[in-house]
Amino acid sequence: MNHINHIRNMYHTKYLISGKTNILPQKNIYQKLILRNLGILSANTKKNILTKRYKFTVAKTVDNKEIVKEHKYEFGLHNFSNVNLYTSRTHTCNQLRTEDCGKSVILCGWVEYIRLNRFIILRDGYGSTQLIIPENASAELYDLVDKIPLESVLMCYGSVKLRPINEINKNQATGMIEVIVDKLQLLNAVDTKLPFQLRKFNKANESLRLKYRYVDLRYPEMQYNLRLRSKLLMKMRQFLIDHREFVEVETPTLFKKTHGGAQEFIVPTHEKGKCYSLVQSPQQLKQMLMVGSIDRYFQVAKCYRDEGAKSDRQPEFTQLDIEMSFTDQNGVMLLIEELLSFIWPSELGKINTPFLRMSYEEAMLTYGSDKPDIGCSTKISNWTKYMSNASNEVFALVLKNSENKLTKKQENYLKTLISTNYPDVKFSLLNIKSIKTFKENLLKIFNGIDAVAVLDDDNISEHDLVAIACGSKYKAVKGFHYDLVLNGSEVGGGSIRIHDANLQTKVIESILNIPVETISHLVEALKSGCPPHGGIALGIDRLLSILCNTNSIRDVIAFPKTFEGKDLLTGAPAEITTEDMKRYHLKFDNIEKT
Repeated sequence: MNHINHIRNMYHTKYLISGKTNILPQKNIYQKLILRNLGILSANTKKNILTKRYKFTVAKTVDNKEIVKEHKYEFGLHNFSNVNLYTSRTHTCNQLRTEDCGKSVILCGWVEYIRLNRFIILRDGYGSTQLIIPENASAELYDLVDKIPLESVLMCYGSVKLRPINEINKNQATGMIEVIVDKLQLLNAVDTKLPFQLRKFNKANESLRLKYRYVDLRYPEMQYNLRLRSKLLMKMRQFLIDHREFVEVETPTLFKKTHGGAQEFIVPTHEKGKCYSLVQSPQQLKQMLMVGSIDRYFQVAKCYRDEGAKSDRQPEFTQLDIEMSFTDQNGVMLLIEELLSFIWPSELGKINTPFLRMSYEEAMLTYGSDKPDIGCSTKISNWTKYMSNASNEVFALVLKNSENKLTKKQENYLKTLISTNYPDVKFSLLNIKSIKTFKENLLKIFNGIDAVAVLDDDNISEHDLVAIACGSKYKAVKGFHYDLVLNGSEVGGGSIRIHDANLQTKVIESILNIPVETISHLVEALKSGCPPHGGIALGIDRLLSILCNTNSIRDVIAFPKTFEGKDLLTGAPAEITTEDMKRYHLKFDNIEKT
């Protein structure tokens, strides 16, 4: 088993890269845009008035790093030297800094907030900037600002000034400057009542946010998550192609139903009685690529499974699919260590390699899980060694200072669950009120156990809770499989494949109990000269969810499905027309006629 070292601080700080945009002469852009006769309103502000208002001496300087530390969703995702090419703006709403003071700028974005009919917070996908309407602006401009609905789209022409020292906003990346408005253009006014306002507090419930995802995407968190996703996928491709000579191959999503795996989505065709199936993974296809001498393959693959959604699962999901010829377990593991080291976001700190490796047996015996969070999990103790002539194995979990933490209802539920699923296991829960009583109870349960050694070795004391399980150890059919685990979540899994056709046939028929005819294409491929090969698939959505510290993978997917697999934005899945049912030879029971 492959295991990434626990990342203790997932509440990370992101850092900013500031820069100047000098690729296009800003004055020329400004003049050309003015000449477009777009009906832009002018503030009619005299230069000497602005100069007089902002002629003050700053008594002390404010450290930019302090602002950076407090601005959670901004860091070096953006290369601002190129982000404004081919657009009408000169800067983004997160780009301006103190060194830009005096510049004439053009900003475009959404109206996030208006205060006193003069202060406007303009936001785009990169951040936000404060705009100020001058006191002597035209009545027409003031009237426009008064009537602009929030979240409308604006273009602002203005000049950058330092904020007065007592008005600096340390919670805003651009909080040391503001833009004095010269002209405004309303590009598109909100023409409907938005379902919710974009505020950090009192967020709308997830169902409403998913229904109006195009509004929800404007949240800084969603902007950060999706932009980080794009960067990581780019770096994955960069590492695999430029540094390791892999070939990206796109495989079809319309495939043949795979027996014995996860439940698949069926896609009817106009040919009566025949269907495609959406692939649950490109497994068979990538193995055939190995036969075809594409010896280093990868793909950012869309996969589909007709299963119930969970916080870390979707009916359609993305995985980084990798396969190599002439490799072994160590080769695949080393590749993944180097890949993750290459793509790891710098704001999360350096990732330590090699990753901790443990066998499935060690993980289960030590943590009781094949995907343990080794930084937080309490280790399981093997008490068999304290028993004389033990016929079964005894394991215990000591929870410090947890006496009476479980209610009677919870205890009964746990005991019922274990007795139902593991009828041969003897299970006990002991709340330690006194050490003497605990020893007596322990000897009643396990005659001949060395209670003194148990207490000393596990540092058991009063007010602890001890869970004890006694039974025969499970014996497993072993293979060359491996999983990648991060913070208690499985983010990748793979194996060294079977490349011998005879052995594969035996596994298909005798172990999986699948008719070999249904997968004859793979068997025939293995007979055609297949090299030894193996691979792995990383769950992109799950990995990003952990890196972004989200509660659900839905927060790192642009347009996800709900728990029930529904698309609230469009209403899918939806009924089809009678014509479509005829074309695809379908007949549904219990549907309302439309």
